[in-house]
Amino acid sequence: MTKPTIIPQKFTFEKPTIKNATGKVVSHEISISIDIDAFKADKSEIKKDLTAIFAEVLEYFD
Repeated sequence: MTKPTIIPQKFTFEKPTIKNATGKVVSHEISISIDIDAFKADKSEIKKDLTAIFAEVLEYFD
């Protein structure tokens, strides 16, 4: 009997730091990595979780 291997999906999003002509930072770097088990993932739950996580991050910067 073979044992199946489940390979999670990995999503990576990156935005580099952007500086203007004088060297002042206009937009800071952001790097996000998300690992999801594709067989057990519930799209609506993932959306809720990510929304909550980003809401917390935004509160941190306010």
